[in-house]
Amino acid sequence: MFSKRIVFVLGAGASMPYGFPSGADLSKDIINTHETTIKPLLKYFKVTRKQFEKFQADFLASRLNSIDAFLEYRPEHIAIGKLLITYHLMLKEHENFLLYSLQEKDWYKYFLNCLHAHGVDLLYDGQVTFVTYNYDRSLEHCFARSIQSTESIPYEVAIEKLSRIPIIHLHGQLGRLEELPYGVSYPWLSQLAVNEEPLVENLEELELAKNGIKIVHEGSGDTEEYEMANSAIEKADLLVFLGFGYYGKNLQRLRLKEFMEDVCGTHMGITKSEFANQIEPYFLNKNIVIHKYDMDCLTFLKNNNSILS
Repeated sequence: MFSKRIVFVLGAGASMPYGFPSGADLSKDIINTHETTIKPLLKYFKVTRKQFEKFQADFLASRLNSIDAFLEYRPEHIAIGKLLITYHLMLKEHENFLLYSLQEKDWYKYFLNCLHAHGVDLLYDGQVTFVTYNYDRSLEHCFARSIQSTESIPYEVAIEKLSRIPIIHLHGQLGRLEELPYGVSYPWLSQLAVNEEPLVENLEELELAKNGIKIVHEGSGDTEEYEMANSAIEKADLLVFLGFGYYGKNLQRLRLKEFMEDVCGTHMGITKSEFANQIEPYFLNKNIVIHKYDMDCLTFLKNNNSILS
């Protein structure tokens, strides 16, 4: 079993090896979406062309990197924003992106193989919690598929077993796997531009995924998910950030000033000055090792292999 109680906090960078965009890239995708490409979606969700264009113009003019941050300030755009987030992320949900991801960055595979090498059964270990800001379900689907294949059991049983591992989506997710299968919308969404009349059940699936998303201010820190995350962090011996952007409000909601144990993690493109002024103030504990040079999740885990033992 793990020698410490560990909470892994995941940001968008943790899902990027599996085809999902960074926060900044998702924002670009949303701004560059042409109205004609998603015309059937706008019709079904009763979004007018004027509303769509106003949303895009306002988001572009805001110059904010994060669609979540923009929607926090502009709640009148939440419905359209959630629709565009769902559309672009569901387009990335594809089994092949997980199976044939960039091998040099596949940290899910490395994580699982390290556990097998050390004889750790994640299902019964009880020492690990995942806290994620991501809407996608790639982590739990990957783990469920691994359980299914190694134990030769039905996928539904694997999902039920996986429920023993706390995976907390702080801002919601694109539907629960038992309700909305992974990759279910990719076939028809990828053909949406040439298929102006998708099936009603397809649109209902997308609506289910959309309704699973919570914008940041809707999860203000006193939700059940945040309470679960804060409880896990309070009990942890080690906090590990993977692919995380260190957005101030997210750090604040995790109550990290109350956490006095070890903290480590990755970063991409954060300068020493930015770390000192924008990240460190959220921690009273100064025993923080956020790597001082750009490092993806897999490289970080390989260089800190003792975490996974």
